[in-house]
Amino acid sequence: MQVLQKILTSSYQDLTTWEVYLAELDSGMLKAGIIHTEQFFKTNARQMEGKNGDFCHVKRLIHLISRREDDETVAMALFDLGEFVRFYPNGKSIANRLGAKRVVMPLLRDNEEYDIQRHTLLCISKLLVNNWKAVVPS
Repeated sequence: MQVLQKILTSSYQDLTTWEVYLAELDSGMLKAGIIHTEQFFKTNARQMEGKNGDFCHVKRLIHLISRREDDETVAMALFDLGEFVRFYPNGKSIANRLGAKRVVMPLLRDNEEYDIQRHTLLCISKLLVNNWKAVVPS
């Protein structure tokens, strides 16, 4: 039993919320939870740049939205994209340059799922509003 405990203790790894987010993003299945919150993106928006500064995580969100395979994944990707735009300096122009508007806008007319419509409207408003802080006070 002690040997097993020693092995488990040595291989135990505390995952940060960012690492949990990356694992979920890499799985391609986003689920509502503590990593899809305003507070998470306030803290981690800069991490969305990726190691190479190519905004690979934002690109991944846009890809998940465009696939439209799972309603919850699409809704959470829309939320995350909107929060990135809101909390990353110049996030709006970066997301738009990566094709976010082109992928998100059709969801307004092509989807009847209430949760996706709601998250689509919120995401689009964040992509279009110039000063989000003037609309929603901190």
